[in-house]
Amino acid sequence: MITTVIFDFAGVVSVGRLFPVIAKNLSEQFGIDETMIKERLYGNEKQFLLGRETVEDFWKRVCDGLSIPLREFEEAFRKWELNEETVTLIRELKKKYSVVLLSDNFAPTSAFIRSHPIFNELFDKMYFSNEIHMIKDGPGIFQYVLDDLKVKPQESVFIDDQEKNLIAPRELGIQCILFIDAEQTRKEIYG
Repeated sequence: MITTVIFDFAGVVSVGRLFPVIAKNLSEQFGIDETMIKERLYGNEKQFLLGRETVEDFWKRVCDGLSIPLREFEEAFRKWELNEETVTLIRELKKKYSVVLLSDNFAPTSAFIRSHPIFNELFDKMYFSNEIHMIKDGPGIFQYVLDDLKVKPQESVFIDDQEKNLIAPRELGIQCILFIDAEQTRKEIYG
């Protein structure tokens, strides 16, 4: 029996994946090629995701030779749009299940999410890769969440918009849903 629903953030709770949104916003703001910004973000993110690198260090590597100030770079991690249909689904699910957030994320984004009242209303607990120093590329982070929640794998569902992030939780016995949209996810949860 399902007791816990675990949501990813970018591309599920927010509209679009974080780096493409950041690259688009910085490109428009500073007139720099969006593809180049995206390539630099994706080529350098692992230590930042794991919380082993500061925003300033990540900025130096990503923005080397570009005219993007640190303040605006950091602010870009806080500019995304909520997926209102997913928010509605989460509110609906909270009536029956414990609902938590598990996200590979970065210090500026996770700090903003933690401080924002809507997320404290939506989620019973929140887990971020930069805080627990593990990412969704292996079973460790999922086992950490299950242990902390005192939930068995078969009692939980994990929802993510990337198939690669569903491999490790499936191996642990967590039910997984590849997020396409809120309505499809609702149907899969309720069967």
